[in-house]
Amino acid sequence: MPVLVIGLLVVAVVAGVAAGVDRPYPDYALGSGLLLVLVRLVAIWAAALFVLVVGDQALRGRLPIEISGRGVRYAAEERVDEVVGANGDLGDRVEALELAVEAFERGRSHS
Repeated sequence: MPVLVIGLLVVAVVAGVAAGVDRPYPDYALGSGLLLVLVRLVAIWAAALFVLVVGDQALRGRLPIEISGRGVRYAAEERVDEVVGANGDLGDRVEALELAVEAFERGRSHS
């Protein structure tokens, strides 16, 4: 993973420099070509890291429940286990109810 992060940084530097610096600079560059290149570099690197992290987690079977300006949020592991356990209990309860209904219907048909 560190190799990928460093590789993404190199790609971001190359992309930021390759984009070039044209006058007039955008307002966010504050009149500096170097600052413009650095802002582009950080933006490209942040976007690439975002894709890398979310993609890595998706390959592990964890999809985010929220993506916002504050970041990415995943469900808590305990909550996931709780929901899975509840679904298992629910299946057992439904099966028990089906058996009870069958027994009740058999009892009614014999009367």
